[in-house]
Amino acid sequence: MSVFSFTKNLKAGMTSIELVVVFSIFAALAATVLFNYREFSTNIKLQNLAQDIALQIRQAQNRSVSGSYPNLNSAQLPPSINWTPSYGLYFSTEEALSNQFILFFDRNDSAISDPQPFNFGDRQIPQGDIDCNSTDTNSECLDIIQITTGERITDICLDEFSYGNGDCDSAEDIHIVFSRPLNRAYISYTGMPQDVFISDVSLYVVSVDGLSSVIRVTATGQIIVE
Repeated sequence: MSVFSFTKNLKAGMTSIELVVVFSIFAALAATVLFNYREFSTNIKLQNLAQDIALQIRQAQNRSVSGSYPNLNSAQLPPSINWTPSYGLYFSTEEALSNQFILFFDRNDSAISDPQPFNFGDRQIPQGDIDCNSTDTNSECLDIIQITTGERITDICLDEFSYGNGDCDSAEDIHIVFSRPLNRAYISYTGMPQDVFISDVSLYVVSVDGLSSVIRVTATGQIIVE
């Protein structure tokens, strides 16, 4: 091997500084890809959850309009023979309840005719319970849907959609009830005065990474996911 050939091979190699630079570029690219994938994955999971919640609301609406009879547990008393099927969902931003929501049927139409706190106890569930109370004959609870992926319902906004400017009245909890023969939604919160009308409610679901999605339900029965 000539001196010229040996020198040429040395120049063709990479210095340690060049290797460090190349590895740094690869590391930066890998970190960017992983970060974007994690954000993408979280966003997909959040959107799927929002769609699932919207589907539960839509199913309550469909069951009410179609007159479907509730699937009661062995302890629950059936409604009266002239009962008009009404179904709804209960959401709360309270820490212990913000990772779940309750599907219920409205046995005595109190969620529509008289949405006062003393009428809410038969369908709300004590904190920490993960199943409907199977020993209470007057219980209106049909199912407690747990949010097991870390997301929570952090905000409930009233009339945000109708205001059109991003303003809203906040509530700590909300009942969304559907009753025959209309598709419309009856929206009420604990302690709501009888002369108050809510035109829409927005449920904000937030991931552990701070990403958010919103489910809007209007009094006319529209259900929108954003």
